Amino acid sequence: MNLTAVTLKEGGDVVNSPRIDPNSRLLEVVIAQPNQTVGEVNFDVSSLLDPATQTIQLDEDIGMLNITVQRTGSSLSGEVGFRYIARPLRSSSYSAADHADFSPSEGKVMFASGENRVTFEINITDDDIPEIEEGFYVQMSRPLGGVRIGPDNKVDVIIKPNDKPYGRFGYVIWFINYERVIPYLPFKWWRSFSQKMWFSMYNGTVSFGKCTSVERFRLELITS
Repeated sequence: MNLTAVTLKEGGDVVNSPRIDPNSRLLEVVIAQPNQTVGEVNFDVSSLLDPATQTIQLDEDIGMLNITVQRTGSSLSGEVGFRYIARPLRSSSYSAADHADFSPSEGKVMFASGENRVTFEINITDDDIPEIEEGFYVQMSRPLGGVRIGPDNKVDVIIKPNDKPYGRFGYVIWFINYERVIPYLPFKWWRSFSQKMWFSMYNGTVSFGKCTSVERFRLELITS
């Protein structure tokens, strides 16, 4: 809608005559007129949802997310569709995905006359960058052809932690010495100098402090 003129109503006193703001911009206004005869569209992703969080959870290397849309109604005649958007999503449980983690960020899905199910794709980028859980959402944004957008028009997607975001653990062996070969090596734990370790007889936990990349613990081999 492009504002070009202002008309004053009669019968009132006007203190300051209004003017058109020279910085006004072109604004698009869409007046949706749902047509009950061409049906309703909803996401059909119940089989993909995690029961606990009601989100789609996937690995980064999945490559592609397929989202199915269902069209229902008394008549499926005529071509209809909708536009959608995909945007980063942040919560207390996960961070917002970067725009480069998924594509496209918007698009259009169309149903041919008589068609009741359509699937469209969201690409997931496998970037080999260590990342914790990240989220984005996909949502229908505008109906096309008079169809009505139903209540199931938005889905949240979680990309699971990938590329070892919390680091990688391995043993560094400084010295091993034993005098005879035995069929097995039973062992017991000794507590190291670090105060951040706790051990039981046959297993234990090594706790890494902040900014600590190496921790030591001691094993005593019982050979007799």
